Amino acid sequence: MKQLQAVASEKTALIVPLKKLDEVIVMRSNASAATKKPGEIYAIGLIKDMVRHMEGTAVTAGLKALRQSKYGEDTEVYCGRLLKPWMDVLASNAAYLRIDLTAALNQRLDLSRHHEHAAKQSKETREQRAPIFRRMICNSLDDFRGKKQDSKIIKMNRASR
Repeated sequence: MKQLQAVASEKTALIVPLKKLDEVIVMRSNASAATKKPGEIYAIGLIKDMVRHMEGTAVTAGLKALRQSKYGEDTEVYCGRLLKPWMDVLASNAAYLRIDLTAALNQRLDLSRHHEHAAKQSKETREQRAPIFRRMICNSLDDFRGKKQDSKIIKMNRASR
C-alpha cells in the first residue's frame, strides 16, 4: 500500500512489484502502441485517483490478476479503456477482491471480447458503452463466484457421503 500511495506524489515512473518476476510499471508519459510493453500502465490518473480514494487494494488485486493471468503479456489489457472499468468493478464490491481474480480472468473473463460486445450492444441500444461493459465484468465475476461456490458445495456433499 505504501508503494501505491507513492504513485499519487511521485514524479517518476513507479514500479509496483506483484510477484517475484512480474511487475507493473506506472509510466509518466504515453508511448506509441508499437513501443508499449506488457505491464506498463499509462492510465496514471486512474491509479492516482483510486489510491487517493483509498482503493489501493482494488488496484493491487486488479493489476496482480491481470499480470498473472493468460492476458499478462497482452499490452491491450493495460490500456485505460479496459483497465478503468476493470478497476471500477473491483473497487465497487469487496466480495470480488476475495475471489481468485486470476482464475476468473483465465476461465470466464475476456476484457477485450467483453469490450467489443459492449460496443455492439451500445450501438443497438443507444446506451453508453461503459456501464454495459462494467455490467458484463460484474456478471462474469458473479458467474465465476457462483460456480466456485457451487463446486465447493458439491465437494462438501461428496465428502460427507
